[in-house]
Amino acid sequence: MVIRTACLSCARRLFIGDTFLARATLLLTSVASSDAAQLSNMDGGQNYYGEFSAFLPIRPTFRMAFGLAQRQDDDTKLAARRMVMKRMSVITPSFAPDFELCVDLHRSVLECSPESVHHHIIVPRSDIKLFRRLAGPRTHIRCETDFLPSSFIPVPLTKFTVNLRQPIPPVRGWILQQVVKLAAVAASEDDVAVVVDSDIEFIRPFGVETFLRNGVVRFYRKPDAIDQRLPKHIIWHQVARALLGLKPAAPPYADYISSLLAWNPAIVRQMLAKVANATGHLWTTAIAGQLHFSEWTLYGVFVDEAIGTPANSFVSDDPLCLAYWNDGPLSRQGAIDLLRGVRPTDVAAMISAKSRTPLAVRRAAFAGHRAALTARHQQTRADDPIPNVQG
Repeated sequence: MVIRTACLSCARRLFIGDTFLARATLLLTSVASSDAAQLSNMDGGQNYYGEFSAFLPIRPTFRMAFGLAQRQDDDTKLAARRMVMKRMSVITPSFAPDFELCVDLHRSVLECSPESVHHHIIVPRSDIKLFRRLAGPRTHIRCETDFLPSSFIPVPLTKFTVNLRQPIPPVRGWILQQVVKLAAVAASEDDVAVVVDSDIEFIRPFGVETFLRNGVVRFYRKPDAIDQRLPKHIIWHQVARALLGLKPAAPPYADYISSLLAWNPAIVRQMLAKVANATGHLWTTAIAGQLHFSEWTLYGVFVDEAIGTPANSFVSDDPLCLAYWNDGPLSRQGAIDLLRGVRPTDVAAMISAKSRTPLAVRRAAFAGHRAALTARHQQTRADDPIPNVQG
């Protein structure tokens, strides 16, 4: 106990500005266990998640990487320490077939965001070696199993996972990816988490100020956009309300889905605790057992109907991202024409991977767009030079 206390004390002194390493040291010097009560006892007998204890049990690797054992008031303390410097991360679930797309996204994140923004790429264990080529000071490659409870077991030679807590229905790949997204954001200690898929590229500079105003994370909402013409979206709303324990409501509903969205990690933790309380199950089990589910819709409904002001006070129906959702592939000229439609507020563009647009076509169109932006910027500087002031 004396050695453990000394290690923790040294870690806090040496890494006072780096809570990640301090928490990793704390957890590394503790017995690895999935028991939530033992995690609670490691920090003054309080559980960091409180009601969010439904997030546990979870793999030791995940606990060590993100330090889940913290006090309930951790979010408040983090906010107090970061009044001046707010932090943001970009989170991308990916896999081997999208590697080249993720290469382009990764380049754009590093080029368009400040050095304080880190990119977390989460992939299946079998793809770790491939994606490690992208690892760097601002890029972290994570294994998706580190974000899942030990009850989630992949079924060999299939795209399914079985949750031993509720084996039927098996967890489909699309649902599993959404569970991983939610778990990754819930574990984040940043003020803002921007979750993007591999088929997006950032095309303009962005930073925490893009998605945070007066301490409130930007909230996308398109009012009354969901009705009987979008039956899947209606189901997603109904499922979200059931998971959150909210009374049924008739459409039209707001649309909360876009290709570029920001989440507040603290709100995600509250939301998942609400799901656990409303369903009586671990949130991972409650969500993974769904046949139809939208993580974006769940977050939107929770913010609008369970929290309200001020969480939804920085609201907009501007997606900040030009998107091509069609199934058909774009030709080279079609991709060029698409990017010509970029709006002044867009910081990213998305050509859906499901469109099967050839990689060469995508890359040529985005490269041409970057070249055009650079040329316009240089011309603007030439037309309006800064006077050389002699001191």
